[in-house]
Amino acid sequence: MSSSLPADRSYARECDTADPLSRFRDRFAPADPSLIYLDGNSLGMLPLATADRIADVVRREWGTGPAGRPL
Repeated sequence: MSSSLPADRSYARECDTADPLSRFRDRFAPADPSLIYLDGNSLGMLPLATADRIADVVRREWGTGPAGRPL
């Protein structure tokens, strides 16, 4: 099976530029640019809003005593 798509970096950059989802990139934790992410069974990159929400749950909801005071 042969591919008819160019295999060079300029084509990949052109595709990235035209990607309508690229505007959401800054909503996720920064990735190591030297890594190639191919894990199809993963939840994907960490959304920053999720990290903030989990931190809030730990501090404010889980981290309080029975009377709502910090432990």
